[in-house]
Amino acid sequence: DRLAASVLELAPVAERLKTPLLIEAVNRYESPVGHSLADTWDIAGRANSRYVWILPDTFHMNIEEVSMRGAIAAHRTCFGSFHLSDNTRHFPGLGALDFGAIIGMLDEVGYQGKLAIEGNVQTSFVADVEAAMRCLAPHLARK
Repeated sequence: DRLAASVLELAPVAERLKTPLLIEAVNRYESPVGHSLADTWDIAGRANSRYVWILPDTFHMNIEEVSMRGAIAAHRTCFGSFHLSDNTRHFPGLGALDFGAIIGMLDEVGYQGKLAIEGNVQTSFVADVEAAMRCLAPHLARK
């Protein structure tokens, strides 16, 4: 498997540079491998490196995971960055995903890593980022 071989080749470089190598779980319509978090960890985990991680993305997870909660819980130690994108592939809040529930799932497993919003622009970049912040802010505010 070429991706696994590439990860094994790149892992020592990532270690030497102390730079994370992130392998994103991408849906079956866009990639022939690494669809679910489990599939992607099967590839990334072969490197046995603290610099090789998987990268969950809610857009792809919505397509591939039977249980988003289960996938997050099972792989909570395998990622340190997380993409938030709506089911429409627009920014959070411009589709149907429940980001309050998703943030809650991350909180349940004690996630302390990075969050990135991602999406295609629907209205304008500024308007879409503002919509994403309105959607996410109530769930990310410190209690």
